[in-house]
Amino acid sequence: MAGTDGGDDGRLRTVLSAVATAIEQSPANEGCFVVRAADLPTGQEPTGVDRLIAITEPGDTGELILTLMVPTDM
Repeated sequence: MAGTDGGDDGRLRTVLSAVATAIEQSPANEGCFVVRAADLPTGQEPTGVDRLIAITEPGDTGELILTLMVPTDM
């Protein structure tokens, strides 16, 4: 999907864009989203991770919390 143009800021934008797309394409009541590695920035050392997990949930005061992790973090 994206290369390394834009440095760390560009990679972060690409990751967040891929997460936003996964959230938009999921059912409204979904709280856990999977982003395929193919949708994430390339050009870095391979990590062996094939997907990124994004979980949304309410915080202590009702604000939306987004947690990003690789499958081994679960």
